[in-house]
Amino acid sequence: VLASAPRAGVDVPRAMLLFLLS
Repeated sequence: VLASAPRAGVDVPRAMLLFLLS
């Protein structure tokens, strides 16, 4: 949980940024 929580917090904004840039 501790490992997946920060990862999810990074993957979500990253996916949103990629969507906005594309």
